[in-house]
Amino acid sequence: MEQRALDHEAATMRIKGSTFKEIGEHFGVVVSAAYNMVVRAWADLPIEDTQALVAKELAKLDLLEARYYDIMEKNHAYVSASGKVVVDVTGEVLEDDGPVMQAMAGLLKVADRRAKLLGLNAPTRTELTGVVVTADIGAQSDKAKASVIALLSRLKDEEITG
Repeated sequence: MEQRALDHEAATMRIKGSTFKEIGEHFGVVVSAAYNMVVRAWADLPIEDTQALVAKELAKLDLLEARYYDIMEKNHAYVSASGKVVVDVTGEVLEDDGPVMQAMAGLLKVADRRAKLLGLNAPTRTELTGVVVTADIGAQSDKAKASVIALLSRLKDEEITG
């Protein structure tokens, strides 16, 4: 169990941008051992479970998005502090844009969350040696797991096409 924790710490260091040499120095091992630690940690991730979780979260986001669109399409009457519907001088009910604006803000949050979940906002840079992906995993372990899985997927795609 202790080795597993060390392996995951090594993978976290790698995701944050540490080289295998730096990881090896941190743990007092050679570069190839540091590489093996990271590979073991990545192999330990339950990819199928994570993919199912991502699909479930995307379905929730779809429901939220549909609800926000419903709110945007409705007419919202402006209501005074006393609870009465406000009308103009011609007797027309004044529309309240507040709920629509809040729904628009909600849609932006849903879009941002979807982009993060799918790794669309992940910073990447390309070097002559291959693709290097950096990700901030300090916020949540689930976010870290998703970043690592996205990285593994990209690396697998590079191996297949490269």
